[in-house]
Amino acid sequence: MEITSAVLMIICNKALMTGSLNFRYPTTLTAAHFAWTAAGSTLINKCTDSDRDAKLELPPWYVIGAFVLLSSAAIILSNASLLLNSVAFYQIMKLATLPFVALLEWTAGTKVFTLWHLLFYATIMAGVGMTIVGDVVATPLGTVVASISFMSAGLHQVFCGRLQANWGLSPSKLLSMVSPYKAALLFSFGPVMDAAWFGGWITSYGWGMNAGAPILVTCVLAIALNMAEYSAIHLLGAGTYQALSQLKTAGRHRPDYLRRGWPHMLR
Repeated sequence: MEITSAVLMIICNKALMTGSLNFRYPTTLTAAHFAWTAAGSTLINKCTDSDRDAKLELPPWYVIGAFVLLSSAAIILSNASLLLNSVAFYQIMKLATLPFVALLEWTAGTKVFTLWHLLFYATIMAGVGMTIVGDVVATPLGTVVASISFMSAGLHQVFCGRLQANWGLSPSKLLSMVSPYKAALLFSFGPVMDAAWFGGWITSYGWGMNAGAPILVTCVLAIALNMAEYSAIHLLGAGTYQALSQLKTAGRHRPDYLRRGWPHMLR
C-alpha cells in the first residue's frame, strides 16, 4: 500500500507541478496533505475501536512537539535537497537513509542484525543504485542539506517506531495527534518558502477545476500513504520498512543499459 500510494503520489505531483498546471508550491501542498491526513486519521479512529487508545497514557507535549519538528524538518530539507541538487544525487543521498536507520536501530539495541539482514540490505541498495540515472550534480550547500535531510528522515522513522512501541499508540492514533500540528507548522511558513524558492505567491496561482482535481487526488493519496507508512513502521520496524520502501525508486526508473539487455552489459 505504501509503495503503490507513493508511486501514484509522485505521478500526480509530477503532473501537477509541470506542464500547463505548473503548480510550484510543494511545501504548501504538503501542508494540505497533512491537514487531510489529520481529518482522515481522526475519522478512522472514530470508525474503529479507539477506546483502548483513549485509556492509554499519552506522550507528554514536548515529546510530540519534538516529533512534529523533526518530521517537518525532514520534509522541508527533502524539498530543499531536490531544489539544490540533481535528481540523481538527491536519490543517492536518499538511499543512504537505509544504512543510517539500520545503524540507529543497532546502536539503540532495538534490533539485532544477522548476516542475512545485511545481505538483504546490501542487495536492495545495489539494485536501487543501478536504477539511479542522470548526472550527479551537487553544490557544497546542497551536499550539506542532503546529508542533514537523510539523517533527519531516518531519525523521524526510528522516532515514529519508538513512539508507537513505547506508548502503545496505533498508527491512526499517532497520526491524528501529530498531523494537525504538522499542517499548521507547514502552513505558517510554507507559502513564504515556496515564494522564495519559485518566485511566486500561491495567491497568484490561477485556480480552477484542472488544478483542483489533481490536488484533491493527492490529498486523498496522502491519507493512504501516511497511514501505510506508520503502519509498516509499526509492524515491520523502521529498518525493514526503509528497505522495502526503496523498491518504489526501482519501480520508477529503468536505465538504458538495462533496457538494452544483459548481453550489452556483459560486452
